[in-house]
Amino acid sequence: MKRTKIKTDYLLLMGLFLLFNAVLTFWSKYYHMLGRYLYFLAIPLIFFVIVVKKYNFLRNKLFLSYLLFVFYVIFCAVIFFNRTDNLSRLFTVCFFQIPLILGIDCYCKSEERLRQVMQTYVVSCVIMSIAVLLAGSYGASSFRFGWSVTGNQVNTPALNLGLAISITFYHFWVKKENRSVNLLLTIFFLIIIFLTGSRKMLIFVAFVFASSVLFSIKDFKKALKSLLPILLVAVLGFVLLYKVPILYNTIGYRLFHVNSDSSATERDELRKGAIEYFSHSPIIGNGFDTYRENNDFGLYAHDNYAELLSGVGIIGLMIYYLFKFKYTYILFKNRKFGYNLLFASVMIGLFIIEMYSVNYLQLAIFSAYTMSYSQYKLFIQRRNANDF
Repeated sequence: MKRTKIKTDYLLLMGLFLLFNAVLTFWSKYYHMLGRYLYFLAIPLIFFVIVVKKYNFLRNKLFLSYLLFVFYVIFCAVIFFNRTDNLSRLFTVCFFQIPLILGIDCYCKSEERLRQVMQTYVVSCVIMSIAVLLAGSYGASSFRFGWSVTGNQVNTPALNLGLAISITFYHFWVKKENRSVNLLLTIFFLIIIFLTGSRKMLIFVAFVFASSVLFSIKDFKKALKSLLPILLVAVLGFVLLYKVPILYNTIGYRLFHVNSDSSATERDELRKGAIEYFSHSPIIGNGFDTYRENNDFGLYAHDNYAELLSGVGIIGLMIYYLFKFKYTYILFKNRKFGYNLLFASVMIGLFIIEMYSVNYLQLAIFSAYTMSYSQYKLFIQRRNANDF
């Protein structure tokens, strides 16, 4: 019986590894066929183990809240049937999100299991990062790396690296485990984020690094002193961004000329337009994914909150975020225990950058959401067992 359990656990972890790689790297126009094979190998493994283990998905509150969100979006689409036929985008994402939510939660029954999933995700991000380097920049029209990975959107590889760099830095700085390896991985992931030219992910990384330092040291003065090397590295980074041509062309120019950046101005207009569109029907929204059909740019809002408000209203926004806010608050409030600080920082960092990007249709975003939820469940179980 024990050997069978070990084998099913191994199969589930293998299924998650295949799914991570399909989602992070290979589900794109460039690698499409390979991504399909990885995905269709992963799904039977994950659901086979879920059935064998008699996993009760009705106890997975994150899954239930996501399912409620999907049903609400369908309800809105029925009401506004003459306004949208874009549900296919949501259903495509669901085919990735649901196996991630169920598979990760089924596997993470202990902190050691959660560590294994984190390590699996980090390895998958190393593979993605190598793919980004091999793909190179788009060419003369753009020096940013990552166009050919995960669907011709350079911000997506950077977003997927957010969780990985948080994990490696946390183990380097807070856990002090395998420090050389984790420091090298942190630097490697940071370089890849620089090469993608993603400004929002630099905000995310800065927040996660600062929170890991500040909240892991009891003495505030020592924490400030500990931040000094990071600030020096940040200054060095900005100098390199300005002086090194490849870094300046990918992200340096975008950082130093943010006020004159046409994309920033356009996104600000899109956000304002989404809020105006939301005001037409604030409670239930105007129909899923319809905002881009009702603005001059033909684009979504580039703001997760504004996009959800414009499409599914206050009700849809609350369904999507309230439970995530709840377990993030509990993780942060009890940040001294286990991996609570790591995942609280990841979640808060995502909430911040979602003011600048539409993430609810990202294929891999629930990797971070679900690992954070798994840590929340482990903490609640230990607390209820009076194990503190």
